[in-house]
Amino acid sequence: MNVLFVVVDALRADRLGCYGYWRKDISPRIDRIAAEGVRFRDFHASAVAAGPGISSLHTGLCAIHHRFYLTPAGAPNLINFDDRIATAAEFFLDHGYATAAVDDTVAWESPYKGTLRGYNAYLYPQTVESQRQGPPTADAVNAMALPWLRENAARKPFFMYLHYRDPRAPYNHPQEFRNHYRHVMGTTDDLPKAACKGGYEYVPGWGAARDIKEGPELRERTGLGELSHDLYDEAVRYMDSRVGQVVDALGTLGVLGDTCVIVTAGHGAGLGHWNCWLHEYLDQPAVAVPLIIRCPKAAAAGKVAEGIAQHADVLPTMLDLAGVTDPRAKFDGASLLPQIQGKAAGRPYAFIEGGDNWRFARALIESDWKIIKYTSTDKTQLYCLADDPAEMIDLSEKEPQRLKEMEAKLDGIVKEMLRGQDDPIPRGGTAAAQTYPLRSLAFLLNTRQIRK
Repeated sequence: MNVLFVVVDALRADRLGCYGYWRKDISPRIDRIAAEGVRFRDFHASAVAAGPGISSLHTGLCAIHHRFYLTPAGAPNLINFDDRIATAAEFFLDHGYATAAVDDTVAWESPYKGTLRGYNAYLYPQTVESQRQGPPTADAVNAMALPWLRENAARKPFFMYLHYRDPRAPYNHPQEFRNHYRHVMGTTDDLPKAACKGGYEYVPGWGAARDIKEGPELRERTGLGELSHDLYDEAVRYMDSRVGQVVDALGTLGVLGDTCVIVTAGHGAGLGHWNCWLHEYLDQPAVAVPLIIRCPKAAAAGKVAEGIAQHADVLPTMLDLAGVTDPRAKFDGASLLPQIQGKAAGRPYAFIEGGDNWRFARALIESDWKIIKYTSTDKTQLYCLADDPAEMIDLSEKEPQRLKEMEAKLDGIVKEMLRGQDDPIPRGGTAAAQTYPLRSLAFLLNTRQIRK
């Protein structure tokens, strides 16, 4: 069984048609993959931001075990996890697979090597000139991926990792995909709204109507260029079309029926929520991401998998679907195949770590309830996601008993996972900032929006 592993930067689950987004033409190709496979309704990142999350996807470990939390700008050689931790590509390579990645993390300002190991071909989708124009486009990724598939797909089983950056600001999708959506910034009159039990109007996929922010104000605060929900959706639509090109190529090459296609995201995007456009917090826009698996030999088409799952479950699932067993396979996650087949209910909770370079936190989601506990302060927030999907109403003072119970459960999970070792998560903004160059600290001071 071949494996095509597609990870998209800054892709929220609630901005895909198959997850119910109201702009139904935004993701027709990914929607088709979901219709032909399995969509996980309640999937979360194990860690935020990109480096920690992608590391969990490639190792099957939570950040507390791979110990990669920081993604500072301009700090080379700080970001690595232990070489003794096997990665997805190493598992497949050691079991006779051809392995290839089209990925640009090796050239980030703060490169990390966790996703470099185990590849026959690690293909970098940019030139020196294109770097000046922003992140690599989906076309640049496919320009590397498609020739490799044409040359190698029929030779022996393959594991291919594709990393698309398009939904992450600043946006540089092609002109042909621009001006497709035309929301009037500054008003919500042209948006669909629904009343939620929390007492405010909610725009599905966007958040609380009163909290929607975009345009010049955020551009000046963030330095990320032009920002709007329309631009984000256009970037998603562009990326979706290019994922479709790869799936079409697999069909043309006659290997689609023998290929497990997995689509997920390293993290989501705030898109103005809590004054954040990227992913600085452990709020739902940053951590609720898609997981779609098309594997006809393992699951019927059109299934929706209920129950919680998260990043750390993806690698054990890929190995299970491919029939790869290995004595090194010791994960925090577990194969989702029983969940896909309706034989298991999924995780009892989601355990999430990370944050930004200034405020680190851990979160626990259990049923409709969520707590976020910050490591740099004594603050812990409590939300009822069923009544308050935009996390606008902190119930920590109104629900002290529930807060106490969930905080004790979160602390117990951390203690059990540490197994007597020191807690690796950064403690305190000042201590964390001291590990970075002044350049990174200046960037944080210029762009940081502290949540009130």
